[in-house]
Amino acid sequence: MSLFHVDNQVSALPRKGDGSEKNPFATISESVAVARAGDEIIIHAGTYRERVVLAHSGESEARRITFKAADGDKPVIKGSDIVSGWTNIEGCIWKCAQSYPEVQEPCSAYRPWKGSGYKTFPAFIFRLEQLFLDGEIVRHVPSLDSLVAGSFCVHGEGRDIYLMTDSRSLDPNGHLTEISVRPNVFDGASQAYIAVQGLTFMHSANYAQHGMLTTGKPSAADPEAKKRERENIRGWLIEDCELCWGNGSGVGFNGADHVLRRNVVHHMGQLGYGAAFIDNVIFEDNEGNWNNCKGYPQLWEAGGLKFCYARNTVIRRHKAFYNYGPGIWYDIDVADCSIEDCECGFNWHSGIMIEISERLKVLRNLCYHNRFDTWCGSGILVQLCADSEIAGNVCVGNEQYGIYMRWHPRQRGSLRRDNEPEQYFMDRNHIHHNIMCNNGYLEYHLDYQPQYAHANESDHNLFFSSRDKHIFPGFHSLDDWQHQFGLDMNSEFGDPGFCNEDLRDYRLRDGGMGKRLLAKISP
Repeated sequence: MSLFHVDNQVSALPRKGDGSEKNPFATISESVAVARAGDEIIIHAGTYRERVVLAHSGESEARRITFKAADGDKPVIKGSDIVSGWTNIEGCIWKCAQSYPEVQEPCSAYRPWKGSGYKTFPAFIFRLEQLFLDGEIVRHVPSLDSLVAGSFCVHGEGRDIYLMTDSRSLDPNGHLTEISVRPNVFDGASQAYIAVQGLTFMHSANYAQHGMLTTGKPSAADPEAKKRERENIRGWLIEDCELCWGNGSGVGFNGADHVLRRNVVHHMGQLGYGAAFIDNVIFEDNEGNWNNCKGYPQLWEAGGLKFCYARNTVIRRHKAFYNYGPGIWYDIDVADCSIEDCECGFNWHSGIMIEISERLKVLRNLCYHNRFDTWCGSGILVQLCADSEIAGNVCVGNEQYGIYMRWHPRQRGSLRRDNEPEQYFMDRNHIHHNIMCNNGYLEYHLDYQPQYAHANESDHNLFFSSRDKHIFPGFHSLDDWQHQFGLDMNSEFGDPGFCNEDLRDYRLRDGGMGKRLLAKISP
């Protein structure tokens, strides 16, 4: 095993580093060229303005190539460059001497998404430019005519940068101004067995659906070649990293056998964490907050986290707050996966959302004060899923429902397997031992459809509303619900006994109804 050091403060001297502690590399990219399986790259404090593209794989979990922060240091890798030379045009409007460069695509096979609903999106939302003034993001507007105080635009074929400051006295020449120019910051290039530990990533000009830190997306055009390339991506370990203020998503990954732990992703333009075609992933003790700053439509792909085409994956003890979109989202052909012991609050649309998937477990999560947007604002939204278990969850104070089991017409299309009907089912789900309390509209909504949503089981739940006992669809009471539909025959209506609901302390008091109920769910 070889140990390489990177320190751009020591290496600013006019000499070429060799990666030793006394003579470190000046850039992380220099270390990439020489590192092989089992090697460690120690990155010291500093700001590294570069795009790191990996060239080699590790061999196993014991022989990864590791990129890690030096003990006690917090190196920052930025997708931005500094710009300067501002000239006052009039009033608070300034023009930069430098133009905004075109951002290169991360791979030639990628084109901006143009799937269903593309024409309904504002074209401007796909723009990649970002400008930061003293570390604070500046509002991006489409044109000179749109400039208002505290905004910027990129104008004309010359891609001139115009900035309108908040006051006439603010001269940007006396401040740090940075623009995002790199399509990602750490590109795994489909390599395997890589570890990334303790690093901070910022300011990428990445497309939607592309990560600022990414394992790499298969670039082959042939489907079989693309599948083989995806299968090569495995064994990544991403720990204790912070990612923020990128244009697209924070962490993006494909492949199998990954571990992501104790990372924090916030203030990303589109999405906190995104993954597709993954298997056997452990995702635990991470956070994703304040994501989708650009305002992408939440029901396309936006918010805190979205995993698609996943198998054998667990999301555990994740925290998701204030995302403009679902906090946690499993979507499209996800099977044999779970969401456990997570906390989701103040997200728009839903705290947890699972859809068009099967054999999922949503267990012991706390979802509170998630906000209504478009047509949903529930703690947990389950739509068009089958054979799944929703148990031990606490849903309180959400603007719509506590738990929403939703069926609606939707065709399987290209995802249809042999002998499957075109229409998705929402059947054979088991909803039990959940607490639904003081949600804004009703506590619980379970759709019924005689062919595709008729065999769901719901029982041993605890419902409570301090306003009204009519807490079910049709404004039924629990007695009505039991007698008319034969559901929740062993469920109860009563105060769960939170320690202090007014202060959002949703721990359950010993001896209360809620504590007794959840004691029956094994951790």
